[in-house]
Amino acid sequence: MSSIFLTGATGFLGSELLKKLLLQNHDVIIIKRSSSDLSKIKPFLHKVKIYDSGENKIEDIFNDRVIDIIIHTATIYDREHLKIASSAIIKTNILFPLRLLEIARIHNVSTFINTDTVLEKKINRYALSKNQLKEWLKYYSKTIKIINIRPDYFYGPNEKSGFVTWLIKEISSKKKVIDLTSGQQERDFIYIDDLVQAYLTIIDNIDSMNFYEEIDIGTGKKIKLINFVKMIHDKISYYKNVTVKLNFGGKKHRENEVFLLNQNLRKIKDLGWRPRTQINNGIDITLKEKLKWKKEKN
Repeated sequence: MSSIFLTGATGFLGSELLKKLLLQNHDVIIIKRSSSDLSKIKPFLHKVKIYDSGENKIEDIFNDRVIDIIIHTATIYDREHLKIASSAIIKTNILFPLRLLEIARIHNVSTFINTDTVLEKKINRYALSKNQLKEWLKYYSKTIKIINIRPDYFYGPNEKSGFVTWLIKEISSKKKVIDLTSGQQERDFIYIDDLVQAYLTIIDNIDSMNFYEEIDIGTGKKIKLINFVKMIHDKISYYKNVTVKLNFGGKKHRENEVFLLNQNLRKIKDLGWRPRTQINNGIDITLKEKLKWKKEKN
């Protein structure tokens, strides 16, 4: 088993990764902010070594312990409803992982696994920062093995602030109308358990990989957002009376919106990974956990 330094462990993806890594008996070290919400990982706190970023220097953590792998999931998204300074996005999405890479190189960490995005850099500041980091990852791959993972949109019951969570809240609210874009964008929605299993598969096969690998993760089945939104609307309607109207075309697309994102799933499939959760089942699981409703209709 490996000694793994995990960033973003209190977030959606990071917390799910932490659970599965511990089940596989990996030695996991995490770093968090003093203000981080630990509720998602509370049952596992006694099994991990936790460092507070406000109290501990990252260099000291690597001086204290031998670390084999860094898994980097911490990030800041560029949400429309949040006012986030560009400096904060750069600090978290570029400068922090660069600092980790420098420390990793000094302490002979074998592998850096980065969580990237399939979004093109022109879409928003988040995508721009991720694409800029990628160039640095290629540079550092001369001295440390880099696995750059590019998942499409992932979702699940414990997601707190993503698109699916927002959509469920809006549709189940008392609003009369939800303004949406035309919904012609095509996306590959992947259930969180499948994404986590992809990470574990990659860890199991690290020794066979090149010093720089870019691995796309998705189900291979894209769906138009208009159909995805309608599916969630219909599923919620099964449990309760929904009166909200979906106004497709009532909202403008993002500037530089990309309607079809290209992915190459050959590498992850060659490692033997396959998604197990169909989108219908994944949404059902997510809704039942989030809403916990009893059926209102006859």
